[in-house]
Amino acid sequence: MSSRIRSTLHRLCVGDEGQTTVETAFGLAALVTVMVTALSGLVTIAMYLGLTDAAGAIARAEARGDAETVAELRADADGQVAISETSGTVRVTIRRSAGPFSLEARAVALRERVASS
Repeated sequence: MSSRIRSTLHRLCVGDEGQTTVETAFGLAALVTVMVTALSGLVTIAMYLGLTDAAGAIARAEARGDAETVAELRADADGQVAISETSGTVRVTIRRSAGPFSLEARAVALRERVASS
């Protein structure tokens, strides 16, 4: 091996030039990964809270017997809406996929009695 090649290899293997650049690149990649993960978590939480609100609104409207409002809320709900009634209670379940997760929100309301005149 010539001395020129040997000195070049020695300089590349021993020197720490460019080390800061590599560390910065890895640090930025890690920071971006953490930020994207945190943002995805916040978006998923916001979706879940929206589903919970929608399930509650649908359950209350169904408990009042307001079919028109129930139809509007079901159309606006982002997901599969299931409504069931057992022993005077209305149960609403909304399911939606959010990326790799499956979200499910539930709400229960007591059936309101309509006073007859």
